Amino acid sequence: VGNSLFQTLISVLKQPEQLLWLLARTLPFSTHFYLNYMTVQCGVEGLQMMRMAQLVKFTALKPIFGEDRAKELCEPEDQAAGGIGGRSARLAALLVIALVFSTLAPSILLISLVNFSLARVVYTYLFTHAETRKGDSGGIHWETQIKNVQ
Repeated sequence: VGNSLFQTLISVLKQPEQLLWLLARTLPFSTHFYLNYMTVQCGVEGLQMMRMAQLVKFTALKPIFGEDRAKELCEPEDQAAGGIGGRSARLAALLVIALVFSTLAPSILLISLVNFSLARVVYTYLFTHAETRKGDSGGIHWETQIKNVQ
């Protein structure tokens, strides 16, 4: 929003009514960054499909333990980064970015549509064919996720 967070904070505290004008002046300059960010996220979905952490673990453990045991040891994926919570948080952030910047740069909606369509294909494949089954929380996770997007 400005060159110095501290100076901007002092300025907003002195004149709170200027916050919306400050955002209106500065927010459009960040639209190109988020357009590029959303485009790069399409590549991230491709990286998710590769499952690099599991591949490296499997490759390292296979000569030591054999193929079957190495497969057991490299699953499940790290839940903080590659689990359902980490993925849904990242996708929720992408959705919020698309919604916020859609009024300033409507083309971000097209890029987001491509990204979310790609994510749908990738995660459907991963959930059904590549990853081990996970426990079901009975819908509490999904309800909380929808509330976080609001």
